[in-house]
Amino acid sequence: MIIDTAIRTPSFQQKTPGPSAAPNGTAFADMLTKAAGLYRDFTRMTPNDMKTAAKKLFDDGKIDLHQLGMLQMAGPLGKVGPNGQFIPFTPAEKAQIDNTPVNYIQMTKDAIAGIESRGQASSPTSGYRDWKALNALLTQQQGVR
Repeated sequence: MIIDTAIRTPSFQQKTPGPSAAPNGTAFADMLTKAAGLYRDFTRMTPNDMKTAAKKLFDDGKIDLHQLGMLQMAGPLGKVGPNGQFIPFTPAEKAQIDNTPVNYIQMTKDAIAGIESRGQASSPTSGYRDWKALNALLTQQQGVR
């Protein structure tokens, strides 16, 4: 009887991403950083990613339920039809919007500027305090894991 003592291991072939997976060094570095969860980049975050990040901020007690909604529902909801009627986005349009990066820090600044330009900064119903708080928080959390 012959006993084979050699250890047999399955052969694994490492797959490397093709050129379409990472068009340049920056995109590849961003992909690795995002995959590793090393930082939050609120200046270039998709709405899908913001939903997750905002939920974490809420769960951590850094924002309230109203502010959670402000971040998760920011952006367009639909289109205006030829007669001024509301037309919801198609699933394909919604998917494209949900995966297009947004500068959320700039968005908060724009909301603040719009409220100020209308002279409503002191109005308790304008959302001004919430936008200011969100701007300060996102700026402070920029780059934090």
